[in-house]
Amino acid sequence: MKFFKDSKKNLIYILAILLLLAGFLAWTLFIKPIGFSKPDMNMTAVKAEKMALSQADGSDDDKNSIGKSASGDAKDGEKSDKKSDKEGKKEQEKDKKQEEKPNNSISVEKGKGGLDGITNSDRATDKEGNGNIGKSTIIPQKNDGKLKIMTDLRNADVTDNQLKNNDLKFYAYLENASKGTSLRVRIRNSTTGDNGKTLKGDGKNFKAHLVRGENIITLIVKEKGKITHHVSFVINLMAKKADEKNPTIGKHPPTIKAWVDGDAVEGTKIVTSNRNFTLILQALTYKGKSLPYDNIRVTFDGRAADPPTGNGRYEYSFFLENPKVGDSEHHTITVTAWDDEGNSTFKKYDLLYNFVDSGDVIGKCYVTIDATTIGLGILGDGFEYEVKQDEPASYAILAALDYYGFKADYSGTKDAGFYLKGIRAGGIAEGASVPSNLAAKVVEDGLSNYTKLATVVRDSILQFQYSSGSGWMYTIDGVNYPGKGMSQYFLNGRNNHITLRFTLGYGKDLGLVVTDPPTKLSSYCGIWINGGYEPRHTFGDWKIVKNPTCDAEGIEERVCSVCGEKETKVIPKLEHKWEEVSRKEPTATEDGYIEYKCKVCGTTRREVLPKGTNP
Repeated sequence: MKFFKDSKKNLIYILAILLLLAGFLAWTLFIKPIGFSKPDMNMTAVKAEKMALSQADGSDDDKNSIGKSASGDAKDGEKSDKKSDKEGKKEQEKDKKQEEKPNNSISVEKGKGGLDGITNSDRATDKEGNGNIGKSTIIPQKNDGKLKIMTDLRNADVTDNQLKNNDLKFYAYLENASKGTSLRVRIRNSTTGDNGKTLKGDGKNFKAHLVRGENIITLIVKEKGKITHHVSFVINLMAKKADEKNPTIGKHPPTIKAWVDGDAVEGTKIVTSNRNFTLILQALTYKGKSLPYDNIRVTFDGRAADPPTGNGRYEYSFFLENPKVGDSEHHTITVTAWDDEGNSTFKKYDLLYNFVDSGDVIGKCYVTIDATTIGLGILGDGFEYEVKQDEPASYAILAALDYYGFKADYSGTKDAGFYLKGIRAGGIAEGASVPSNLAAKVVEDGLSNYTKLATVVRDSILQFQYSSGSGWMYTIDGVNYPGKGMSQYFLNGRNNHITLRFTLGYGKDLGLVVTDPPTKLSSYCGIWINGGYEPRHTFGDWKIVKNPTCDAEGIEERVCSVCGEKETKVIPKLEHKWEEVSRKEPTATEDGYIEYKCKVCGTTRREVLPKGTNP
């Protein structure tokens, strides 16, 4: 009866049970087949993180474990773990490759720091494998919420006296970085190898120990364990260079030579009235080797000079403005030269410019025509020309050719693009004959179009006659063959001597060393000028090939590094240095002797002491 009394309550229980049974039946019949599976209770937090990273970068490292039931094959799981290990190694290799590829998708904000005060020059050379060298984007100062690399690094040339213990301090950090984003700083130089070395800092400030030469500092951004951005800077550490306070540094400082036209500069004072002033400079190592222009720094009134022309002897051009006060003005030219061994030299020149108006005479020069290379010697000599302000050398040359009765064949104008192709006159090349020793050099050099029976054009001497390397060149005072055209070179009017010379080998027969265009020879080891020939070999050091003795002379030789010709000289015989090694005194009936031995060659000799003597 009690059951029925509580019938309403019992009915609720029954309905609840029926609903549970219905729900279980529905799950069994309809929902389970759709694909719901039990969660993998063996899944670790590390594995879950790996899955998340895998999905984030789009890889399929762990796809075999996604949607797998608890009853999945254990062997499949082991295979998956092994695969993950291999993929991890591949990812590391991938990271290295990523670091070597340039990436322009991140902004780099460069602040002011340690390098700003010591930078000599910005380097913008993008070298393969070094990332974004010198191509960082400087963004506005406002914070726009985007990820940025903040650093005071920059590409720079630094001398070792500008750093303490060669340690460079700098800052590098990320702004607006999200969780899982980090910055790694790495340095690469001659001591670290290709892989570089990671620098440790406090999260913002770093210290890098630099070595002589290039030091590449790379800032690497990782987001969720994957490299997404990087940028590199080149810090070139060089030896301290000479300056005004220390004009020479090192055991073997270079020698700096200077010329104005063909006149050597003695001392440090230069005077000119030529507003289109050219200073010719050459820097030599203590072994006499000419330094390249990359090892020479020239300034004019504190500003870097424009790149020079020329080869070995470099021509630096300066345009001198009208004096601000009076008719003259002083200018300062500084020259610093250094070698690769830490030696350097500094020179300071005081240039006094005396104003002369355009078209007015600033001096005079003389012009000579020389065709020794084709056996004709000097064709014209003694012409005098008044040099005027703002008139290039082409004016004097054309005036001289006209004076000597030659017609100039040229392109361009006297003021721009002037190029002398040749000269013409009736019978000018009559009797031309290339000297046999020069002809042999031209043939050896492989210059096309040349034969020993080259056809002589009687009424002209033009470029490409006689050989493919022939043409007209000019020299100032026989010292310098300018590296610029005749309409670009302005004379100083110091009674200079311009000589037009015909060459068969790009100037190699005039004493020049030429590597461009490349031919078989860079020099002919001789000069054919002024109607004669003079050998000009590049000999190395003397080496003894036969040592002298006390009885015979020795021989030493040196070899030309260009053509291989040998030069020998005799080494005089050595002098004996005798010392007594034994002695026998004479008697009344028997001779004695003294025996000597040479301390140099070991030869012995005996001196007889006659009997009956008392030496």
